[in-house]
Amino acid sequence: GREEADLTFLGLLKLQEKFTPFEKGGHFKPHHCTATTKIAVIVPYRDRDRHLKLFLNNIIPKLTRQEIDFTIFVVEQSSGAPFNRGMMRNIGFKEASTMGDYDCYVFNDVDTIPEDDRNFYFCEKDYVRHLVTKLGRTEYKLPYPELAGGIIAFTKEQFIAVNGYSNEFFVWGGEDDDIFKRLAYK
Repeated sequence: GREEADLTFLGLLKLQEKFTPFEKGGHFKPHHCTATTKIAVIVPYRDRDRHLKLFLNNIIPKLTRQEIDFTIFVVEQSSGAPFNRGMMRNIGFKEASTMGDYDCYVFNDVDTIPEDDRNFYFCEKDYVRHLVTKLGRTEYKLPYPELAGGIIAFTKEQFIAVNGYSNEFFVWGGEDDDIFKRLAYK
């Protein structure tokens, strides 16, 4: 159900201790049932350590309660050049694709945590799913109707059909609007 984000700040070692059922490489598979889907959660990241730790502390319990087989891929861009979130998403997709056969690729911003675990992480074959439609920081109103950011889920075929994210947008913004337009006009 709906719950407030846990704002407890845990270091990486504490997070590792807290979530011991994880396999090497950030992979979780339920042991008492057969998962109906296998998901790659791709998180573009750079210089937001606190956000990353809060994200992991919140998303892992939500996804384990959904009893899905998932791997979290944190794709970090090195310092120096301006941040390119679209490129990090594309790299995450490519790496995840080489490491496993995933049904669904969920691109999750590091500062976006779903507040309700009834918001299931899965893909639809007929359309790309936008898992976050309204954000608490914007009083649960869309900043603009063409928003396709936050958390978005693609099948492999859908992601390839739109040719992934644009690598032309730097810092924050732009790649979300671009993917919306390419999905709308596909």
